[in-house]
Amino acid sequence: MTKLLIFDFDGTISDARALARKNLFRVLDKRGYKYSKAKLDKLLGIKMQFILKALKLPTKDLQEIRKEFYSLMIKDSPKLHDCVSIKPLKELSKTHRLIVVSNSERAFLMASAKKLKVNKLFHAFYGAEQFKTKEQELKHILKKYKIQGNQAVYVGDRFSDVESAKKAGVISIAIHNSCSWSPLKDIIKTNPDFIIHDFYNLKELLTRLQ
Repeated sequence: MTKLLIFDFDGTISDARALARKNLFRVLDKRGYKYSKAKLDKLLGIKMQFILKALKLPTKDLQEIRKEFYSLMIKDSPKLHDCVSIKPLKELSKTHRLIVVSNSERAFLMASAKKLKVNKLFHAFYGAEQFKTKEQELKHILKKYKIQGNQAVYVGDRFSDVESAKKAGVISIAIHNSCSWSPLKDIIKTNPDFIIHDFYNLKELLTRLQ
């Protein structure tokens, strides 16, 4: 029986990709860095330090870049919208504990959740600065709530979300729609346990898993 529902946020709950892309380009361009925008597009969604390292940009500037980027993201959070209807999540929250684990910083997560009016829907929000890897955080959450991996799911829109779920031993559910940050072909390659289009699909799936 599934007891715990854990979610990514950007690209899963909110349509943050366009804002993240615009604001990261803005921060890096302002500093005069030379980098491949095509490569950055593929990296969006992982932690900032890994993005800078992959782009061979100075990691010594990490804290300043991160601060400036999230300042812009929080300022732009009123522009965010739901990816898909969250009505099923409201229903699921009556029978399951809902948690967010995201590579975005917690301040932005909370600003986003407040704008989308889902801040009271989730039991807890874990942002990038609170853990080293999603895999480790998922394992920590399982231990904290004393449940087995097959009693928890992780729902995310990137192929790396599927990889993190598998490494942590939880059920991997990839959500793919116009909001998603990873192409469907990349998600399929990671062999998720399930692929859904929206949260109505999730509710139906959980009913079958009970």
